[in-house]
Amino acid sequence: MMKKRLTIYLALSLGLTWLTALLLRLGIMPAEWEMLSMAALFLPAVSVIVTRLATKEGVRDLYLGPNFSDNFLFYLAAWFLPSVVITLGAVLYFIVFPARFDGEFSQMTAIMVEQGYDMSVTNIDAVFYSLAINNVFIAPLINALLALGEELGWRGYLLPKLQEHMDSWKAVLLAALGWGLCRMPVAMLGFSYGEGYPGFPFWGMLAQLLYCLVVGVFLGYLTVRVRSALPAALASGAITAFEPMGGYLSLDGGNPFLGPTSTGVLGGFFWIVTAGICLWWMIRKPKPKKEEIRLLNVKLR
Repeated sequence: MMKKRLTIYLALSLGLTWLTALLLRLGIMPAEWEMLSMAALFLPAVSVIVTRLATKEGVRDLYLGPNFSDNFLFYLAAWFLPSVVITLGAVLYFIVFPARFDGEFSQMTAIMVEQGYDMSVTNIDAVFYSLAINNVFIAPLINALLALGEELGWRGYLLPKLQEHMDSWKAVLLAALGWGLCRMPVAMLGFSYGEGYPGFPFWGMLAQLLYCLVVGVFLGYLTVRVRSALPAALASGAITAFEPMGGYLSLDGGNPFLGPTSTGVLGGFFWIVTAGICLWWMIRKPKPKKEEIRLLNVKLR
């Protein structure tokens, strides 16, 4: 039954996401419907619901319990560590390419002018720092609600089931791989890495997969420690919120394959470090027995 459930879930979440993206890429689906590709991010959660109904699994072990007791520090890490990691990556990028740093926020100014703002009466410094504060403290909470669409599937459903049959670090990597495969079609449509680069869309899709593998380790680590998908959703929301900030400090907006955003090699360097630390911790821990996981899931429901 476990194999059947995983097959149905993966077929739905990956199949529908890729089908939607291919229909858009080939022009079979109208370009006006392109925003459906973003709605496809909710397909993992929908796939979980369909899988549970189809296999009569019910609603047990949804991984939605907050489990705050003894896990407060992990929620703080989920909320604030992404902005720290992203900031460090941007700093590294500008150390390597100092000429590309722009303290005048010309990229943000250009965006605001395009949106119709009168910059003669707008303090761009205040706008940037206000946005940064919002994206650290408030936006992650809002984005977490949207991120649950993915996290309920990859970290809340697939990961715990894989944990019953293998070491946690292996389960985390496989869940991150599944997430990356589901995110690749988004890059195929030009999101995250754009469309104008040589080798489009292959290199962007590959970069998206690697990025999800690395960041997915951190999200999986939080899930393993807290036994809930909620901190992973909060961390994902924090990443989405703070990710663009480095680009506003670059003269040309940066290069998504390089930096200063963390989708690039330099911008994402400290995500690699973070993932390595998380993997090290999980490898040191013995694999929990299947019965122990089942009993703990029941206890935390």
